[in-house]
Amino acid sequence: MERNFRSYIIRNAGVDQRTLIKHTAESKYEHSEFQPRVKDVLSRLLSDYDVVDFSKSICWSYSPNIKHKPDLALISKSRRRWVIVEVELSEHILGYSYSSPLNRRSDHIYPQVETFAQGIYEEGHLVYLAKKLKVSKKSLNHLLLFPPEILVIGDDEDVIRTDNEVLNWKRLEEDFDNVHLAFVENYKWENNNTDSCSTYRGWLPPTETIERVRLTRHEAWPHGLNCISPDENLPLLDGENTVYVGGIESCWMFKEEYGVLMPQDSIAQEFMDNCVGIGLFEIIVGDRIELEEI
Repeated sequence: MERNFRSYIIRNAGVDQRTLIKHTAESKYEHSEFQPRVKDVLSRLLSDYDVVDFSKSICWSYSPNIKHKPDLALISKSRRRWVIVEVELSEHILGYSYSSPLNRRSDHIYPQVETFAQGIYEEGHLVYLAKKLKVSKKSLNHLLLFPPEILVIGDDEDVIRTDNEVLNWKRLEEDFDNVHLAFVENYKWENNNTDSCSTYRGWLPPTETIERVRLTRHEAWPHGLNCISPDENLPLLDGENTVYVGGIESCWMFKEEYGVLMPQDSIAQEFMDNCVGIGLFEIIVGDRIELEEI
């Protein structure tokens, strides 16, 4: 028997108590309203990530002629972690794998998600993202060292409670280690739909392990920085890196061969100019890279 669930939000507005009722998406709602709402919610929740539209085709590794386009990508501001986001509606059929005898042409979600979870990720995807982020492709090279996580976001959490296997999204998490679920649900007051709210429930990318390294001015390059200890290495990509100084994004060049970090743009250069007389710095590498004087 199909289990019966209902979701409401009881909200106090002054002396009024309002009941907000969950509203699910309608046909063609995904890209016109739901996807922008998801993008806005993710941007608010993940200050250390850039959230971008991502409609570049991804090929399935088991059959490269099969390809699908996701909806969004989350790129950590340290450029060390990324997540492919597929935005889906509860009215879409989950279905089965392309390789399953149960697969039907009407299957919508499962075939796309397995393509992303077992996809081929290459230089062209970094070129696409670099244009979206307005950064150099080289600054994103670290992303190809590890496959991305896949986040499927729906509009109605009831899809993980249904007893109908062909519709239950929980199979995605059960079948793929790198696939996660989340739900952005919209609630409205029936007397006035402008009184509404969105809720987020589900997986979010974990905070990266924070590394701290002490730096000093390089003897040969006074505006360059290198590790105080010769036994330490900077946990940065060789080439351009986005580094935050005083909360402001700036560009730095890490020359791995020499172990030196050099300012590349006017913001980075100004930071070093303002630090005349300071010989000790600390670089903090987490979801984003920060540099500060000590």
